[in-house]
Amino acid sequence: MNRDVLRILRFGYLAILFVGVAALGSVYAVHNTDSHHWGFILGASLDFIAGRDLFTEVYMQYGAAQPLLHKAMNYFVPLTYTNIGLLTAVTYAASLVVIFLCVERLASTLHAVLLTVLAFLHHPYAIFPWPDYFAGFCLILACYCLLPTAESETTKRDVLAGLLLFLAFLFRNTYVVNLVGAAGLYFVAAIAFPKLKDQRIMRACAVFLLTTAAYFLLLSLQHKLMFWYQQNLGAAPTAYGIGATTGVVLLDRMFSPYSMLTFAFSIAIWINIFNVVMVFRRARSDGIGSPVTSPFILFFGLLGLAGVIQGLQFYEPYRLQSACSPLYLGVACFLAWRPTGHTTDLRPASGWVLAAIIVGLALTAPSLFNGRSHSTIWPLIEEPRDFFYRPLEGEARKKTVYSWSTGIPVFQGHRFVPDMQNYYASLAQVLCPSSKKIVNLTRDSMVA
Repeated sequence: MNRDVLRILRFGYLAILFVGVAALGSVYAVHNTDSHHWGFILGASLDFIAGRDLFTEVYMQYGAAQPLLHKAMNYFVPLTYTNIGLLTAVTYAASLVVIFLCVERLASTLHAVLLTVLAFLHHPYAIFPWPDYFAGFCLILACYCLLPTAESETTKRDVLAGLLLFLAFLFRNTYVVNLVGAAGLYFVAAIAFPKLKDQRIMRACAVFLLTTAAYFLLLSLQHKLMFWYQQNLGAAPTAYGIGATTGVVLLDRMFSPYSMLTFAFSIAIWINIFNVVMVFRRARSDGIGSPVTSPFILFFGLLGLAGVIQGLQFYEPYRLQSACSPLYLGVACFLAWRPTGHTTDLRPASGWVLAAIIVGLALTAPSLFNGRSHSTIWPLIEEPRDFFYRPLEGEARKKTVYSWSTGIPVFQGHRFVPDMQNYYASLAQVLCPSSKKIVNLTRDSMVA
């Protein structure tokens, strides 16, 4: 097959991957109503746009970057319940494309296709407008900037990588734990084994740590640092329910995966652990002789493995897919690795191994599209339900007529089941004309 055909096929796959994932997430955003999760994100952004102060007047459970992004977006299009979902869907789709580009650089186009198919099956589309997706995009884009290159001058790329790591933290505050942890472990490794020291990685980590320190200094000068802590890391035992035993959930998934989904993710974790061990083993002996022993693979492995921390509360594929995206780069290097002293290329065999895993995942795919799974929320188009979220049956289901309007601008472009549309339309008549303050004791974050 000539190069022109392969180039067309590659472009076609990337287009299908990006458009398909973005379309799935967009359809879900338009046709499903989850006022708790979506309202929580939208409400904070609308409060910030209205002039309220972050941390002191707006509760920031996740990070300051998303309200800032939504405010910038609001200058061009009105911020609505639906378009924050569309933005998230496009961002997640872009993340998978960047994973493809990274794997292609490290291994081959075939491996890039197979690993992005695995990534898609692990988490097909964005299900919440959560900052994890944006943080994950910044994280994998930082890894792309740090990929080994033939360019003689890489300072700009390295600085950009450090700024992207900072943005990942700014979108999701708890990323400070895994990012600082990975950077710290790399610094320790570079000191203990000078052969593992790479100026590009050191430069990116330095930029990240300096910008993070500057951000904390700014919060301290504004007397907001304690608010930041209380609304994020300090809330772990209460709001997140994280305690001494929560890590058992992840360890259980690693050692006894209960589905092909967690099985594939566990394999990625163990491969990266192997990579890290091999890095130290070879650094103590014959140096940096093969791709799997490079400082970059050590750093990517540490980043991906540290990201597992984001799953301490629950095993949630969307959260782990974002925080652990560098794991795919470690897998790519493992699959492309030719052991020193051997002439056998492992790449063809590894392609078959990956294909077998994908077939296994495909056989379990129907479970992905059966209600709420660990990877998706299905169906894409919400089924007819009553006000108490119970599915309608029989004649009531047949007579359901969906509505695209509640008369509330923030819901423009969103499709409602009838009872939900009536609920918000009635609330608008009661609450919106009133100047009185209300106390929202429900889980509906749209009522604010």
